[in-house]
Amino acid sequence: MRALWAVVLVAGLASAALAEGPREYKQGLVAHYYQDPQFWGGNWPDGVSVPRVNPADWTFTTYAYSRVEPLINHLFIRNGWFSIRWVGYINVEPGASGERKTSDPVNVGLELWADDGARLFIDGQKVMDDWRACWEQTPQSHRKATVTLTPGYHRIVVEYFQGQSLERADHDPAKLYWTLGGRKQTVPASHLFHTDEDLETR
Repeated sequence: MRALWAVVLVAGLASAALAEGPREYKQGLVAHYYQDPQFWGGNWPDGVSVPRVNPADWTFTTYAYSRVEPLINHLFIRNGWFSIRWVGYINVEPGASGERKTSDPVNVGLELWADDGARLFIDGQKVMDDWRACWEQTPQSHRKATVTLTPGYHRIVVEYFQGQSLERADHDPAKLYWTLGGRKQTVPASHLFHTDEDLETR
């Protein structure tokens, strides 16, 4: 009897999988934009580069809109007081490190150049977490990590906030790079994807 129930259970799961069908990946990441309070309620006065309050209390406050973006390669010049959450998938191809095509795991160097705060999650694991004001011309604005990924699609979430945008020498970048086989470049649009579910996941 147990064997019969096991067969029925497996058959049911297989039927459900067939009903759902394969996941459909579409080009680009979904970017969810949030509007944050200007000057953080007076806690980030004009001309001050680093506030003395916790950014977590003033970011992702009011949902604004969502859109699909091909890659993360922005300069938010003279735009401030907002947060973004990019969601989707990053695809690592077999042999991406420059060696022969295999299914072996690949070491991927990742870098977020961001003014101000930035976080990065891969497959639900926090890879970078630097949620603070940070000027683009300092080394601290370049957050780096190396992850080992198997070839295929991996869940990626990038979070970013922009606070005060200064009038001079402030381009406010938000850029995602990777290094594969010794070559560093912006993660290309051909390797970033989303599903319909990501349009609703904020």
